[in-house]
Amino acid sequence: MADSILLTGQVALLKGKGGSWVTLVGIFGPLGSLDYTDDIFRPIAKLNIQLVR
Repeated sequence: MADSILLTGQVALLKGKGGSWVTLVGIFGPLGSLDYTDDIFRPIAKLNIQLVR
């Protein structure tokens, strides 16, 4: 099992960025009461995506 980061917010801004370098600046937030049952990737924190420029 691998831990992961759950991206939230304006995630559509990352569309087409696969295989590209991106810079994410933010604060990792707690998952709260998120019920996540994926057996492969278990999120350990969430990062809210927002447009900066």
